[in-house]
Amino acid sequence: ILSTDSGGPRGVSQLTILDQLMYRLKHDSVNDDMDKPCDVFDMIGGVGSGGFIAILLVLFGLTAEEALDEFIGLTANILDKRDIDAETRTVALRDHIDKLLEKHVIDGSSHIMDFNGRSMGCKLCVGVLCLQKASNLSQGCPNIL
Repeated sequence: ILSTDSGGPRGVSQLTILDQLMYRLKHDSVNDDMDKPCDVFDMIGGVGSGGFIAILLVLFGLTAEEALDEFIGLTANILDKRDIDAETRTVALRDHIDKLLEKHVIDGSSHIMDFNGRSMGCKLCVGVLCLQKASNLSQGCPNIL
């Protein structure tokens, strides 16, 4: 199990450490199919920015180095910008994700469990917090994933 923590830009250090770990695992193995964390770990999970990293590693099937490049792009273009409001940040994040899906040739309308075979081996676990007023709790949290 690989667990990635939230912490915004600190995800860079997690991915750098993971990249070094993957390098050492591949070097010590006779198996050439050890480039991607999703080929090594049974489950990868995370919360916050760590959840985004987990999605990059499992659903996109990226190497740690590729995920680091994508995460740095997200951090530089969206997460580090302090002068934008929540609505503008949400629009920018959606646009960034749409471009990411297009770049990796993934249909944005596909369901997580059936858009490709990459997620069949390694499982994804992303914590989601549902914030609602106490008066609305009887309706339950929306099922996003």
